[in-house]
Amino acid sequence: QTAANKRVSSLLSINDRDYKPDADNNALLRKTYRKDRKEKKRRLDEGHSRGLAVELLDEKASDVSAAKKIKYNKSHNNSVKKERRNFLNIRSSSIFGDRSTKQTAMLQAAERKNGIASTPSSLHTSASDKEKSKQKS
Repeated sequence: QTAANKRVSSLLSINDRDYKPDADNNALLRKTYRKDRKEKKRRLDEGHSRGLAVELLDEKASDVSAAKKIKYNKSHNNSVKKERRNFLNIRSSSIFGDRSTKQTAMLQAAERKNGIASTPSSLHTSASDKEKSKQKS
């Protein structure tokens, strides 16, 4: 029986050593996951603030040195400025188009329907003038 008692006490000490700190291990694991979630959220927010739908990775020294080595020529800078200007023009314009362009298109369509030749001078005449000229002929 003494051998059995020694074996049981040995198993109990192993159990106490390995499984008693379960709560401590669980708390440590939760703390680690909390920290990881906060870091991931920070990287996602940083990506969203830069207009990206992905999380950004942490910056490395090799990334910084590689970025500093990139040289842009003037044509690249000009094309970036031109693209930005075009983007701003599009963003500031109406989605319904320019009124004068729309009116011109409507006049041209009416002229085609009525068989009147589209000339630059005819684009600036009013609809009543066109009706009068049509009635005369």
